[in-house]
Amino acid sequence: MSPLADIRLPIHNALIYVRNTGDWDVPAINGIGHLWTSKTCVAVGCLPDIDGATRIIVGDAADVPRTEHETFDGRIETPSKFVTVESVYDHDLAVVTTGTSSTRVQIWTDGTSLSSIIIVGVHRHD
Repeated sequence: MSPLADIRLPIHNALIYVRNTGDWDVPAINGIGHLWTSKTCVAVGCLPDIDGATRIIVGDAADVPRTEHETFDGRIETPSKFVTVESVYDHDLAVVTTGTSSTRVQIWTDGTSLSSIIIVGVHRHD
């Protein structure tokens, strides 16, 4: 299968949220590093819009390409049984059905703190 989303766009505030659809907690973002988490969300830094577009690929973990730079491999609480990938300004980039209230998510980047590629692999029913 192919990924659910494969898009390129400039991202304002250089931040993408991978989160529970519906209620969620914003991670405490301190500006140190490029990844922050809460129980229901992973925030990952990306290329600032002024520097160009970020490629964002979202899909089932078995179907997305990977880089050698895995940035996150963990679980977020998903009581809605959906994961939303969005920009800071609430622009939904993709929504993935998970079928479970705790979802394993993997994120790969290009290995830099201002990554020009964010790959999100969602483990459905896992």
